[in-house]
Amino acid sequence: GSVQEGTPSEDAWSRLRSRLSASIATAQPRVLEQGGMLALVGSTGVGKTTTINRLALRQIRRMGPESVTLATLDQQRIGAHKQLQTFGQMAGIPVMLLESERDLIALAARAGNGRLVLIDTEGQAARDAAERRLFAQVRHQIPLETWLVIPATHQAGVLRQVLQAFQSCEPSALVLSCLLYTSRLSLIH
Repeated sequence: GSVQEGTPSEDAWSRLRSRLSASIATAQPRVLEQGGMLALVGSTGVGKTTTINRLALRQIRRMGPESVTLATLDQQRIGAHKQLQTFGQMAGIPVMLLESERDLIALAARAGNGRLVLIDTEGQAARDAAERRLFAQVRHQIPLETWLVIPATHQAGVLRQVLQAFQSCEPSALVLSCLLYTSRLSLIH
């Protein structure tokens, strides 16, 4: 309604992006400022690994390469560990392949005091996610925050299904991925 007929398309998109951005509540999560362990969960192909790479670059710019460690539990997708390993080598940061959730307990010593451990998880179909309580055995032993990554392009019905399916992962935030015309991450608490 705020875009007048005849407005150049670039201006129209700019106004639309501004209005949409203003209507989405965002927060600066404490884990990004103070450090800790952060696992990204979501369906296959939603942008978890890409989001982890962007968060790692942000942390490197703020605190240096020694302040971030990458880890993955994804042993399902061919080349998933290699993708993170390649990024880690380019960025000069360690990347660990975790054999089980128990390995997270040992990794927890690297987190906190500004140090961030970013954990990439295997993608799961929304229908399968409810059957598995991610990190259930170690969640009570270590401080671990989870964020759910979802594409901004999901329709409302699909979004409700995904939110319900990943509720057992206890996400404290949503990351909207696949945003058109912007490269900024949007976090919703």
